[in-house]
Amino acid sequence: MGVAALASMVSAICLWQTGIIADELNLAGDGVSFYLVLIVWGLAAMDVGLFEKNSSKSL
Repeated sequence: MGVAALASMVSAICLWQTGIIADELNLAGDGVSFYLVLIVWGLAAMDVGLFEKNSSKSL
């Protein structure tokens, strides 16, 4: 679970920094990065869900 949280935080920070750089340089930004962050967050949520499901079966 810790790896999923770490990956979510790092992807959010990278997206935030990319937005700041794009704003400072008057660029349009990158739409693909936003979708990649959503995919990372979805995989992190799925990881946590599967972990909880499998850990409850082993008890």
